[in-house]
Amino acid sequence: MAGFDKCVFFGHAGYDGINGIELELWRGVSSRMWFEVARGFKRRGQRVDVIVPKGPNDPDMILDAAMAFYPQVFEDVPGYTRMYESLEPRSYLDFDLDEGVPADWAAIRELARPVFRQLTIYEADMRPLQGVHPVYLKRGDV
Repeated sequence: MAGFDKCVFFGHAGYDGINGIELELWRGVSSRMWFEVARGFKRRGQRVDVIVPKGPNDPDMILDAAMAFYPQVFEDVPGYTRMYESLEPRSYLDFDLDEGVPADWAAIRELARPVFRQLTIYEADMRPLQGVHPVYLKRGDV
């Protein structure tokens, strides 16, 4: 079975939390973890459908997800636009198995890191609220 367990939001910080959400990602879990853009946040020209991080504790997984799903933020990073536009539409980037990842991704990631550090990012765990059959609940859930 696979399902989503976390949301990642990119937007602007305000007194009452995040607002002006520009991008929402869903983190899926199964035998491996993946990220995809939430419905309603997919944009025309988006080249990537799914990324699989190197592992569940990969410190670059959110940076890689941002580079894959939020390209307008990285337009001024040298080499980024050329690399992004070289991706096939509906690409699947698997950093764990090193499949579909452009050869220059790691080098461009380092150039993109300062831009990424300026982004406002929130995360939220998905927890059952109601309507979930008890067989699917974990200890401590509603």
